[in-house]
Amino acid sequence: METTDKEKQDIAVNEPARNFAELIRQLKEYDTEKFYKRTFSSVSRKLDPLIKEITLCGDDILPYLHAALEHEETWSCWAALKALREIKNPKSIQPLIAFILKNENGDRWEGCEDAMFALNCIGKPAIIPLISALDAQFEKKNYPPFLTGALTGIKDDETYRFMTKILKDYIANPEKYDDWINIDKFVYDFDAQGRKEVLPILKDLASMDHLSSQKKREIRDTIKQIEDPEGFQREIKQFAKDAGLDNDRLDEQNIDTTELLKEAIQDENRLDYDSAMRLVNKILRTDPQSYHALFLKSRINRKLGKPDLLTWDEAMTQARKQKASRDVLDLIKEELTAIEEVLNDMANIPDESLELHFKCQQCGKTQNIHPGLVWIISAEPYQYIYEHEIMCKRCRSHDIQLTQEGEWELRRHQIRALTGNATGLIFSKNKTIVGTAGKRMEFSKGYPYLEAEIKKKPQDGELRLRIGNIARKMNLHEEAINHYTRALELNPRLIDAAYNLFTIYKHRHEYYKIPETKEAAITYLKEMRRLYNSKDYDSVTISESQSIIDMLREEEPGYEIPNRFKKVDEENIREVLAESSTHDMAEITKGMTEQTKAMKDQAKALINEAKGVLVMQSYHTFDKKTRKGNIISVSSVMPIESNKVCICGSGKPMEVCCMNKVRQKTPFVENLNHETFSTLKFMESAQDISTNYQPLIEDFKKDPRFYCQYETKTSASFVYYGNTFFIEENLGTLIFGNLQIKKTPHGASRIKIEALSEKRFDALAIAVKEHIG
Repeated sequence: METTDKEKQDIAVNEPARNFAELIRQLKEYDTEKFYKRTFSSVSRKLDPLIKEITLCGDDILPYLHAALEHEETWSCWAALKALREIKNPKSIQPLIAFILKNENGDRWEGCEDAMFALNCIGKPAIIPLISALDAQFEKKNYPPFLTGALTGIKDDETYRFMTKILKDYIANPEKYDDWINIDKFVYDFDAQGRKEVLPILKDLASMDHLSSQKKREIRDTIKQIEDPEGFQREIKQFAKDAGLDNDRLDEQNIDTTELLKEAIQDENRLDYDSAMRLVNKILRTDPQSYHALFLKSRINRKLGKPDLLTWDEAMTQARKQKASRDVLDLIKEELTAIEEVLNDMANIPDESLELHFKCQQCGKTQNIHPGLVWIISAEPYQYIYEHEIMCKRCRSHDIQLTQEGEWELRRHQIRALTGNATGLIFSKNKTIVGTAGKRMEFSKGYPYLEAEIKKKPQDGELRLRIGNIARKMNLHEEAINHYTRALELNPRLIDAAYNLFTIYKHRHEYYKIPETKEAAITYLKEMRRLYNSKDYDSVTISESQSIIDMLREEEPGYEIPNRFKKVDEENIREVLAESSTHDMAEITKGMTEQTKAMKDQAKALINEAKGVLVMQSYHTFDKKTRKGNIISVSSVMPIESNKVCICGSGKPMEVCCMNKVRQKTPFVENLNHETFSTLKFMESAQDISTNYQPLIEDFKKDPRFYCQYETKTSASFVYYGNTFFIEENLGTLIFGNLQIKKTPHGASRIKIEALSEKRFDALAIAVKEHIG
């Protein structure tokens, strides 16, 4: 007959002390080389029955167990910690505290977790000794996480008072704690206290600027747990489900992975990626090494805009291990090219949410700074350069360093980037262009090389521009400003230098809130506009004039610099456009006629002498009287100079680019950027689609890029404004194409698009494709 637990306890109470010694002797038999060579799981299984016997011995065996804690490297110590967790005797409080303090920062720190749980289990009697021990450690500016967790894991009013005291003091005096306390870990157990009144204090903590992004995330998670514990658990479960981690491996006998794979591919072809991914994850829970499923997962993720290089790598590894066919290996290799293309595109998009943790070496302030794009130029050791200026927000010093938490955040960001979940991280080959003719060398050698070149050619503005670019990446922004300024002095036509000076002062004004930098930003923005309008500028490092156009178009309104167009970005876009584009049609017609007569001879001369081009443009205008929409087509002659930059935006001189077309009197039309021009070429295309007519019409009506001119039961016509909306005074909103939709006999739709240049047509086609797939 089996002995009950109560009978075992009675036996243990009356057992002679020598049996305690026998249990300890048996325990020490495991403290030999023989057992140290074995795996943890095999030894722990053998020790489990002995630990249960020891636990039944009660308080009398405590001296033996406490003595075992002195030898943290032994199996005896590990077993003693497990037993003390079950015995829960207050006599063990001080030995457990001493164990944690001795080992928390040592090689045997893993045992501290068991000691922490043992103190949690002892509960209330451990609170005062733990507070006393923590006060002593905090006084020394030492934060012992396991000792802290031993206290904060005990639910009690005294624990709560201690935790809130430290939290309030931290918020009031962050400098007192900043270098040594892990405040996010400290507040983690507030959910165990079950007190929602701490939420306002935690929210104040989460809003503190000096905390790293990771710490803020941890604190916000703690807030979620306290505010809505059930909702927080649902989020965790949903995350696990989305990641395919919600179940253990499925029973392979009940899963036909081949059939699931076929279904997943069919769903992928139907663009039902959610369903396809669910099926793929189901296969991987059954067979985690299925290279077919891993490959399909990486391909679907790439199509969803999340190029997952790590999953692709595992797919290739498993395919090679399992000796997949050459065709399969080639298919997987082809996918790598597609993934890398998307990764490269994403790498050049700054992650606006990325903030890195820095510490100023001058004033000691820690702070989060948005770096813009980040280049990794070395991995051994890690070395980074940043798109934006990194300076202390308090004292404006550039003597500022990435903290360890900032390093960790970048490593996490790197992993997210490799799985398609982050942007703005560029893996550089540590090379930079340092001179004319594309001379490249290691980044670290670029600055001294250019210094030597400048001594040889002190009047070379391009060299000054390039050394300024390197100084900027080295976070030597004052030096960069000096070099760019000198570059403009040496070559007043160098638009790149004005561009770079504007971006530096703009960032200082808008991000660092330095008021006096606004005037400098305006000065260089105006200089960019002057140079661009002159069509007589040099561009060395800006590969496309489109970058200059985008900068001018985007920034001029914010700095109250007048230009020809009014940019519209209000939410009620159609109402704003209609209001701003409403004119007296009779007055417009009269004005256009008078202007045409006045300029007729001059325009004719310009065209005949190849000193001007005919420019066509259409506007969407609402009649002031009838409120109906009208399309006005306007032609004008734009003067040109053959030795200036070409109007097409190529960056080349007009003479070697589009001058032959000018001599042939070819008309031009404005491009969607409102700055460059293309030759007039009427283009149209039509296709039948299966989408029902009325839902399609309603879908286009929701898109602010399109405006419905008229609609009947069988046809509709839209004008296309482009991706940005600009209004020219006294004429209306610029339009760049037309869309016609007709209802087919079977209720489907026929779409026709028209535009006056290839660039306009391509932009319109892309916009339409977003609606019809």
